[in-house]
Amino acid sequence: MIFSVGCGNKYPDDPLKFFEPSEEISGQVVVLDGALHGVPGWSVEYDHPIMVVVETRYLNDKKFFVIDLEQKTVKKVVNHGRGDCEFNNVFLNSLDHKAGYFTFFDNDKKANYKVLLDSISSHDNTYTYCPEKIILQGEKQNPTRFFDLRAIDERYTLGYLNETSDSMYTVFDLKDGTSYDKYAFPRLKGLSKKEMEVGRRLFWGYTHVSPDKEKIALIAQPTLVELMGWKDGQLTRKKRIEFFRYRFNLDYEGNRISRRGFHNKEGFLLGDVTDNFVYVGYCGYTEEEMAKMGVYPSAFYVLVFDWEGNPVKSYSLDRTSIALVAKEDDSGMYGISIGAESIDVVEYDFNH
Repeated sequence: MIFSVGCGNKYPDDPLKFFEPSEEISGQVVVLDGALHGVPGWSVEYDHPIMVVVETRYLNDKKFFVIDLEQKTVKKVVNHGRGDCEFNNVFLNSLDHKAGYFTFFDNDKKANYKVLLDSISSHDNTYTYCPEKIILQGEKQNPTRFFDLRAIDERYTLGYLNETSDSMYTVFDLKDGTSYDKYAFPRLKGLSKKEMEVGRRLFWGYTHVSPDKEKIALIAQPTLVELMGWKDGQLTRKKRIEFFRYRFNLDYEGNRISRRGFHNKEGFLLGDVTDNFVYVGYCGYTEEEMAKMGVYPSAFYVLVFDWEGNPVKSYSLDRTSIALVAKEDDSGMYGISIGAESIDVVEYDFNH
């Protein structure tokens, strides 16, 4: 069964048409004392001067890269496996340089963990570490699988795309041991409730919390941006932006989804936020087109919105990026680019 769904809204099908013509921008490679191996994924956290990136390609060597952009150093944390002090299917959800830790969620164990930065820096470049487990929902109950889990502050954590819920978001209160669900996914017309349980996976993406802890943005495939307010433990949707959706097929039992072979463009792959702006990494090419170019699925453009959802600026990158983090003062950003011979951290200056 093939579905072709439109958004039915005021936004153009091509996100680039929502902006003024893109400004071409060139970046400078940050020379580090070590190499990034494998293919770092879209899960990345940045709190100046520390950047943490997850490696996702080689499952027998799952790792975090901890990069100090001032000292130009790279540390690697390796704990692959399913044992008590090992992790497997992970993504990052917070980094606090001053407090000295980052946290991640292991979807296989359905648990959240904390890694201390000082413990890593006091060892050699490759470090095996037993992280501290963080209870999200009571002492005995852990959450189900999420596509993304974001620490808002010390008390609250936000889950996105819960596999057992019809809601988009789940808010966890670590102090009270309670949680609540919020908001429904965009409706895919023509799908039954069972089929929608699978179809909502089209909207995979990541949430991002502003430094002032007052705003939250969801950046999701194919071209969904949700802008939300956060106050006193309550999540409030302010704006939904959506440009195009995929054409996809669903098998006869309604339990498997595929969009390959239909020449769908890759949309919003990554992003970051500051107190002032929302930065969205946009691809705009099909898998077939990128294969011919010899390019890994990544962002060719960065689209900048304000927190009201207005278009601010569009940048065309000189090197495609599989991850990006914005500088807190909005003066530039860092991207991670896969080249023919290396994987590089690239610094972009918006005030060039």
